[in-house]
Amino acid sequence: MVEVWQFWEFEHFSNNIVRVIDAPSGLELFAVDVFQIIAPALNDGKVILIDAKTNQRQVMINQKIVVVNTLNALGIHSLTGIVKADVVRQFMQWVRSQIVPIFRKQTNLDIETNIKHITSGIIFPKRDSLINYLYSKGQKIWEVEIEIIELYLKLIYKKVPLAASCPKTSNYQELSFRQQYLELVKLVLSEVTNYEELYTRLVALAPNLLIAQELDFSIYKFLKLNSNYDFMKIIEQGLILQTFKPITDNLVDFSKQRYLEIFYFQILECFSGD
Repeated sequence: MVEVWQFWEFEHFSNNIVRVIDAPSGLELFAVDVFQIIAPALNDGKVILIDAKTNQRQVMINQKIVVVNTLNALGIHSLTGIVKADVVRQFMQWVRSQIVPIFRKQTNLDIETNIKHITSGIIFPKRDSLINYLYSKGQKIWEVEIEIIELYLKLIYKKVPLAASCPKTSNYQELSFRQQYLELVKLVLSEVTNYEELYTRLVALAPNLLIAQELDFSIYKFLKLNSNYDFMKIIEQGLILQTFKPITDNLVDFSKQRYLEIFYFQILECFSGD
């Protein structure tokens, strides 16, 4: 049976109309509408030529079912290599302020609900439960990782002191990847304005790091589906690995730091696939 998607129309300040579909995987915008605003020369027919990841949806227009190309709202950021970054950023600011709040009014509740869904049957504080889950997903757990798993659980549940303020960096590339991470987060938590605020809310003042980790699950899953992103570098600037870093930097055994990072990517791979 053909699924015909409903869409909503929003007027951009350029007086162009942007049509939006509220798909299960997230908001999708008609590609032709997006490019009409950010790069008119790249009309709908040329989308495939620039390797932009699109979906095809069937919608009703003028009493006829037609197929349209759509762009996942998160994926529009990946166009910065094709379209001027300032133009993309300005457009996404409009999306976040005018469109996202209408469809995502209870963001924090949604995240907490997703955590309960994704981690169903897995008791995080119990090491053996987590290990059994990883085995069920075909992950091999080496003996050296047992200690790493215990350290991971202590960090996630804040059983060890964490930095009260956001870790700083002056590296240009790291700052760039951190900003990309933040831009993706803003489509989930539209009220967040900067990385420091995000760290304060979800790390420093939070009872544990489960909400912060849930953001990583969502972003990691999306990034894997969009080849235009250097997803490993972006996730490294996410809240979890940045929170872990000051702790692991003080470990005498450098290999433990690397093992913890590898193990966390195992966790992301398992949970983002559920």
